[in-house]
Amino acid sequence: MGVQRWPADNVHRNSAPIRELAVENRGEPFMRKFIAILALSVLTSGLLQAQAQDEENFESQPVQTEAGKKAIAAIKKLGGHVMEIAEDDTRLEVSYHLTDGTVGDGHLVPLKDLKGLVHLNLRGADITNKGLEHLANIATLRQLHLEKTKITDIGLASLKGMSNLEYLNVYGTSVTDAGLVHVVGLKNLKKLYIWQTKVTIDGVANLKKAAPKLEIIPDLVIEKQKAIARKKALALAKVEAKQEAEETRKNAAKKKKAEADAQKKSQLAKKRADEAKKLAETAAKQAQETAKQAEDAKKQAEDAQKIADEAKKKSDKLNKPKQKEKKKDEKKKK
Repeated sequence: MGVQRWPADNVHRNSAPIRELAVENRGEPFMRKFIAILALSVLTSGLLQAQAQDEENFESQPVQTEAGKKAIAAIKKLGGHVMEIAEDDTRLEVSYHLTDGTVGDGHLVPLKDLKGLVHLNLRGADITNKGLEHLANIATLRQLHLEKTKITDIGLASLKGMSNLEYLNVYGTSVTDAGLVHVVGLKNLKKLYIWQTKVTIDGVANLKKAAPKLEIIPDLVIEKQKAIARKKALALAKVEAKQEAEETRKNAAKKKKAEADAQKKSQLAKKRADEAKKLAETAAKQAQETAKQAEDAKKQAEDAQKIADEAKKKSDKLNKPKQKEKKKDEKKKK
């Protein structure tokens, strides 16, 4: 049973009264016009949403033909895995990357009969450019894993009919810059993985110009810019580290010199203090010696005085009889 769709011309016919209402019956109250316009707008919007929902449901609920059912059976017999992508979405995901044994071009033959095939995983399969020709007319595909396969640039030409493809992985293949030309035509492609391929930075740069919204992983242009930035940052860090080390060395030298100067001043001050102490001790010793000499001189003077006093006393004692004799003589003379 087909899905009914609301004819596009009905939408235009339903929008006509809105335009007419804007110019007719200008004497009616403004609020009545406004309510009528709002009601018609809501009705038109609801019809458009219903039509979009019908289209989405139709896309997510493909019905397999007899050929499609036989294709599913053949894929499973070949060791592939077939499953619906969601409980309420009958679109299909097919994978051969977990299949035991060798997966070759022949495994791709049944795929063309499937309805609603959106995910296909051929990772590590021995498929060639010839095998990709079996996928040429599968416009429903959205994700395609070709990593670690034997495809080359020529094989990518078979993808040109995949108008809904959003994800493509050619990691570990022999794809070069020349193969990227075929990718440009995939207008809905959002992610392209090119790890360990022969694609160069020039090829990536040209593809980015042709498809600016495409995310390329790794983006060799950005990776180079990052590498240059890292190199500049590293060089700057080395310069700053060298400057910091030089500044640290200078500060250490200044500190060492200051410590040496302080130590020298301390030693000089100690030397001077020692010399002053020595001088003070010498002066004190000299003062003690001088005091002793003065004491000795005083004692000697006292001793000399004592001797002189005794000598005088003796002299006076010896002279006393003579004086008496002299006085007698003077009396006689008188």
